[in-house]
Amino acid sequence: MIQTALVCGLGMLVFAFSPFTPVARFAWLTFALLMVGVVSDIVLTPAMLLSPLHHLFYWERRPTTEDAAPLEAVR
Repeated sequence: MIQTALVCGLGMLVFAFSPFTPVARFAWLTFALLMVGVVSDIVLTPAMLLSPLHHLFYWERRPTTEDAAPLEAVR
């Protein structure tokens, strides 16, 4: 994820040297947004998963009768 964001961000940053101001500003903005996204992925995601509200981010599958069928066939 880090490598992808860096490659895309640096590729877009090439346009920052454009003499056309809107293109240069768009390049800087895109680069900044990609870097903020990487930082949030690295910092915020683990923090949310370790928080007291971690159960909101996990989906636990409840066993059904179909799950129990192979066990009864073994007995």
